[in-house]
This record gives sequence, C-alpha cells and structure tokens, in this order.
Amino acid sequence: MTSKPPGFRYSRRVQFSETDLAGIAHFSAFFRFMEEAEHALWRAAGLSIGAAEITGGWPRVAASFEFKRPLRFEDEFEVTVSIAELTRRSIRYGFIITSAGALVGTGSMTAFVAFALYAVVVVLCLHAFVDCVRTPDSRVRHLPKAIWLLLMFMAPVLGGIAWRNLGKGPAQSSPQRAQHARDCGGQTLTQV
Repeated sequence: MTSKPPGFRYSRRVQFSETDLAGIAHFSAFFRFMEEAEHALWRAAGLSIGAAEITGGWPRVAASFEFKRPLRFEDEFEVTVSIAELTRRSIRYGFIITSAGALVGTGSMTAFVAFALYAVVVVLCLHAFVDCVRTPDSRVRHLPKAIWLLLMFMAPVLGGIAWRNLGKGPAQSSPQRAQHARDCGGQTLTQV
C-alpha cells in the first residue's frame, strides 16, 4: 500500500473536450488541471484567486509538467497540490497527479505574488494558529491540539486550511440558551 503525498487533494474526471482524437488527455489540459487544483486550494482557505483588486493578481512566471502515463476520457484522477516555496515575491506550487493509485505525472507552477497576497496568507496563517490556541480542548477534533499547532508551524498554509476544515468542532449550544428560547414563548428562530 502506497502512502498519499501530503497536500491538498482535488479530484475530477477527464472530460471529452480535454482529449485528442485517440481519447487521451491533451498535454495542455494538465496545466489546467494544476490551475484548477490551485484555485480549489485557495477556495478551501476561504479566498478567491480571482480577486485581483485584493491580491494584485497572480501572473505565472514558470510552469512545467513531467508526464509518466496518459489519462484517457472519463478517467478519474486526483491532483495533490502543495506549496513548495513561498517568498516575498513568488509562490511555487508542487503538483502530483495520480489515477487509480498510479502516478500520472508531476508538475510545478510559479506565480508572482503581490505584497497584498503575501500579507493575506500571513494573516490567515496567524489567525488559524491563534484560533487553535484559543479553542477549548473539547472542540478540537481528530488530533490533539499540540499536534495541530505543530502542523500549522511546519506547514502554515495547509495546516491552517486543515484546522479550519477538520480540526475545530462546532460550538456546542449551552443549556442556558435552550432555556432562554423556551422562556421566550417556545419559538425557535425557524418559527419566527
């Protein structure tokens, strides 16, 4: 059994329009697959890559892909994206594409990062870290709080996304709130 590479996973299927006459995914489609996974990563973090007025845009300065095996029409596959390098001026993503457990290829994409985007990433990572520290242990899910904090320290962006989506449980309603609702005529918000 092979272990899955660390990173954000995005799954999809090869569409007919992405294939050549032989039914094999055209080489240019792999760059779209990587970009779709990048967009999904930022959506999972609550951001949009399309907000150029906030981020300053994301111009690509480099992109590559090394093919290992083809994808065919209707093949299901998974793109794993990780942030390989983040500097003040650029962000480099690493991509691994697999299908049915087999390696399809690996890629890389580098985008120029405007200062506003870098600041947003730093603020979101710090927010996730502070949120984890302040969250009561009773609301921490899947891993101990210390492991979540270590994960956010070692991989800030992915750790923050994982914390937001998996680590923090929902707030539990208190018995006092339920009693207050009954004292207010027994109506709930859905009945008002």
